[in-house]
Amino acid sequence: MKKLKIFGLIATVALMFGCSSKFLDVSPMGGTVDEKQFRNNSQSSEALVRGLYSLMIEVNDHDLFGQKSIDIKTDMITGDLALTNYNYGWFAATERLQEYRGTLASYMWSYYYLIIKNANIIIRMNRESAANSQTLQDTINSYYAGQAYAMRGYAYSALSYYYNTTWGKTDQAEKIVPYYSENDTTERPSDLIKLGDLFDQTENDFITAQNLIARYEALPGYSRLSKIAINTDVVKLMLANHYLHRAQILTSDPDLAGDCQKAITLCDEIITSGKYPILSYEKLLTNGFNSVSESDNWMWGIDIDAETTGGLASFWGAMDVFTYSYAYAGDIKAIDKLLYNSMPDTDKRKQWFSTTNSYAPVNKFFDKARKKGGDRTWLNDLVFMRSEEAYLIGAEAAYVAFDFPKAAQYLQPLLEQRDPTVAATITSSPSDSILKHQIIYNWRVEMWGEGRTYFTMRRFASEYFDKWWCDKNDKQTNHRGDNHVFSSSQTVTSAQNYILMFYIPASEQHYNPWISGQSEFEHQ
Repeated sequence: MKKLKIFGLIATVALMFGCSSKFLDVSPMGGTVDEKQFRNNSQSSEALVRGLYSLMIEVNDHDLFGQKSIDIKTDMITGDLALTNYNYGWFAATERLQEYRGTLASYMWSYYYLIIKNANIIIRMNRESAANSQTLQDTINSYYAGQAYAMRGYAYSALSYYYNTTWGKTDQAEKIVPYYSENDTTERPSDLIKLGDLFDQTENDFITAQNLIARYEALPGYSRLSKIAINTDVVKLMLANHYLHRAQILTSDPDLAGDCQKAITLCDEIITSGKYPILSYEKLLTNGFNSVSESDNWMWGIDIDAETTGGLASFWGAMDVFTYSYAYAGDIKAIDKLLYNSMPDTDKRKQWFSTTNSYAPVNKFFDKARKKGGDRTWLNDLVFMRSEEAYLIGAEAAYVAFDFPKAAQYLQPLLEQRDPTVAATITSSPSDSILKHQIIYNWRVEMWGEGRTYFTMRRFASEYFDKWWCDKNDKQTNHRGDNHVFSSSQTVTSAQNYILMFYIPASEQHYNPWISGQSEFEHQ
C-alpha cells in the first residue's frame, strides 16, 4: 500500500543503542499486562481501564485503526459506503468484498479478543471489591470492574454478530466463537460457545456492569468527567441493542416478547432522562460530528488530543476531505449512489452529501475550518454511541413485537428533526410495510458511516437480496450504485451472501483444536 506522506521540514534524530538490557522494558505496559504489574501499581485499575479504551483507537495500519476503521469497513461491505477511488490502495480489499477471508476478519478477531483479555484481567483483580463493597475504595474498584464488564459484553456482542455464519436467523444451539471468562488465566484455546449461551453471558455482563457503575454514580458529588468512560446510560443502550439482536437473530427466542419489551424500557429510560437530546434540524449541517463537548447527543465518545490522534491513519483521515489525508488526496469514501438517489429531497440528511464532491459526506463529517486538506493536527473527536440510536432501537423492538403505534412514536421525533414532511405521514396506525421501510431506511441514513448498517443488513437478511431497502421496496437489481470504484462488485446474488459475512480466521482454526467446520476458506 502507498502511504500518504506529510511534507515539510522534518528533523530526524537517530539514536543508536547497544544491546543492553537496561534499554529494554522487560515488563511493558502496553496492550496487555500481567498480575505482578497490577499489584505493584496503586492506580492499576484506572490505568488498565484507560488502556482498555485506548485499544479502540489503536493504529495498526492506515486502514486499521480501531473501532472506527471497523465501522467504515463494515459499512462498505453492505454497499452503503462507496470507495470511489484508490490511489493509495487502502480499503480496496473491503471494496472488492474480499474481507470475509482477508485482513479485516483476522483484525476484528484479534481486536475484540484483546479487549476481552484485558477486561478479564480488570474483572479478576477487582472481583472482591465488586462482590463486597465495604469502603469507598471498594466502590471505586467496582466501578472499574463495571466498565470492564461492559467492554467485555461489547466485544462478545460484536463477535456474535460478525461471526454468525447463518445469513438469516440462527439456532441458539449453533456454536459461534470461543469464550473466555475472568477465570481463564492461561493462554489455552477454548471450545466454541453456543449462540444462546453467549447471549446469556453477554446479558449478564451488561447487567453486572450497570449495577457496579450505578453504585459509583450514587456517590455524593459524582459527575461524569469524560464521555469515554462508560456510564449506566451507555450500558443501557448496549443492553437494549443486545435484546433487539437476540429477538431478531435467534430462530426461536425463548422470550421474544420479553426481550423486545426490555429493549423498549431501556430506550425509554434514556430518552425520558432528557440528558441526550436529538441533534436538531437546525444543527444538522453545522455540527460536523467532530466534538464531544459540542454534541449533547453523544453518549459515548472520545476527546482526541495530541497523544491519542492517529494522524493520517484515522477516521477523519479516511472520511473527511477537509482533513489532510487520504480522502483529501482523492480516495473519497462516499454514500452509495443508489442509496443517495432513494433519499427524498425533503430529507435534510441528503445535504450531508455533495454531488459535486463525488457524494462525499462534506456536511456530516467535516473539520470546522472547512478548508480542503486544511486540518493537519487530526484532533477532531470520535463518537461511538449517540442518542438517536435509542429511537431506532426502540422503533425496531416495538415493530418486532407488533406494537406498530409504539414504533411510530419512536420514529416521529427523529424524523421531525430530519424530514418533517415524512414525519407528518407517520400516523398512529402505520402499516407493516411503511414501518419496516422507515426503520431500515433510517438506520442506513441516520447512522451512515458509523458502523450500524452491517447489523441492520443481517437483522433484515430476508429483505436484503429480494427488495431494495429504500425505494418503496421495489426489487433491487444491483447491490451497489455506479459510484463504486470496482463496478464488478455491483451485483451480489443470494448465492454469494457468504462474501458479506466473516469466518473464523485460519490461524485460530490451526491453533485451536476445539474448532472444526468453519473456515475463512470454506467458500472459496
